[in-house]
Amino acid sequence: MVHVATASGPFHARVIAARLGAAGILCEVQGGPGGTYPLGGCVDVLAPSDEADDARALLAADAAAASLSDQVEAALGAGPLGGPYLTDGMRLAVWAGMFVLVVLLVTGVMAGLA
Repeated sequence: MVHVATASGPFHARVIAARLGAAGILCEVQGGPGGTYPLGGCVDVLAPSDEADDARALLAADAAAASLSDQVEAALGAGPLGGPYLTDGMRLAVWAGMFVLVVLLVTGVMAGLA
């Protein structure tokens, strides 16, 4: 087994190991604190020596795809969850719409009670 990546904690290392495992590269996580809580600390991800280059290439491709996705979202003005960023005018319209809905709801409830 040879080193293919270093993660910032056990959870991140397990995510990397799962990604490699999904591609058919069985790997091992070594180092870092154990236990229930994902405490920080460097954790190494090891892969078989004959698959190490493939594992590194896969992780590099994933990092490049994530970077490209971030750049496309920034260029298109997409928010962190894929939706557009709200301008101040859009926020005002959303709040005004919510206010109107609440007024209508309260009016309807009051009319039903009378």
